Amino acid sequence: MTKYLQANLPTPILRLERDIYYSVVDLNYRYGIPMTYSLGGSPAQMFELINIAKGDDMVEALIKSGTEGDVLLDVGASVGFTALAFAVNVSESSVDAIEPHPEVCEYLDRNVELNSLDHRININNVAASDEDGTATL
Repeated sequence: MTKYLQANLPTPILRLERDIYYSVVDLNYRYGIPMTYSLGGSPAQMFELINIAKGDDMVEALIKSGTEGDVLLDVGASVGFTALAFAVNVSESSVDAIEPHPEVCEYLDRNVELNSLDHRININNVAASDEDGTATL
């Protein structure tokens, strides 16, 4: 959906479209076909339906500044766009990916396994904070 449509649709319709989109994404993770995306110039496969990292200046800057053997701490890794982009573009690098949401962490794990990067991307299903404790997402 384009930004133009988003700006002109009532909020309940936007919520419905978002819910439908995420339902389709969930089905694709369960039964679908992976999509191949260019992440920082190198191909990577994901079960996401769109490449939300395309043209992301931060991801591009991370890749350009990365050198062989670097370790990236990806806090709030989501489904792994940044982690995958870094790992496939910076040789011998590794990523510590932190994602607190259990379902999203499963999606991250699927994407990492799909690209055979489980030896370079370490997934942590925890939240990052400056305090000890628990929270509900």
